[in-house]
Amino acid sequence: MLGHQQPDGSLSGDLTATAPLVWAQAEAGSANNGAVSFLRTAVNPDGGWGVCGVSTTWKTTLTLLALLRSGMPASDPLAATAVAWMERRQGILGDVRNTGETAVALLALLAAGHTPVPETDTTPANASQKARDFLRATVATDGIWGRDEALGSVGTTALALLALSAAQPLASEVTQAQTFLASTRAPGVGVAVLPVLFRSLRFPKISSPPDGFALPGPRARDCD
Repeated sequence: MLGHQQPDGSLSGDLTATAPLVWAQAEAGSANNGAVSFLRTAVNPDGGWGVCGVSTTWKTTLTLLALLRSGMPASDPLAATAVAWMERRQGILGDVRNTGETAVALLALLAAGHTPVPETDTTPANASQKARDFLRATVATDGIWGRDEALGSVGTTALALLALSAAQPLASEVTQAQTFLASTRAPGVGVAVLPVLFRSLRFPKISSPPDGFALPGPRARDCD
C-alpha cells in the first residue's frame, strides 16, 4: 500500500484510502507524516472533508478519526470544527447518515474527548450519547447491523462493535456482534476493514505524536 503513496502524501489523492492508512499505522504505533499532512491540508472551509469542497459525512468522520488516532490533540482547531460539522448533521435519532458512518462518528467523538452524556431534565443528551443510543437501537436480534448498507453486514457490524466497545464495553450488543463476526466467513467489502478494526481494539490510543512529528497547519485545497 505504501508503494502507492503519492508525493503529496496521499494514496492516489483519495481521502477514503488515505485516512484508513493513517488510522492503521497509528494503531500499529507508527506515523505517516506525509499522509497526515495531506489529510490536514484537504480540509474544506466548512470544517469537513470531501471532494472539491463538498464535505461528506463518511469522509469527514473517517478523516477526523484518523487524525485524532494519529496523535492530533482534541484541542486542535481542526477537531473542534469537524466535531461541530458532524453535530450539525446528526439526525433526531442520533444517526449520522447511516449505521456505519454513525459508528465512525462515535469513534471520532470519543477520540475528541466527547464522553457520552445522557439527557437530564435540564440538558439534552450530547452527540456521543445520541450516536451510541442509535447504534444500540438499530442492531438486529442476532447482533448484526447494516444488512442493507454499502459496507455490508460484516463491515458495518465491525464498525458498530468497535464504537460500542469504546463507548460502553459491557453492552449486550457487543457480545452478540462478536459472536456473529467470529462465525462469519462472508466475502465482501467489510472483510477488508476487519484487521484495522480489531487492531484498534488491542492497541491503546496514541496520546501524543512521536518525537519530531510536526503537524502542519491547514490550508485550502484547490480543485479544478
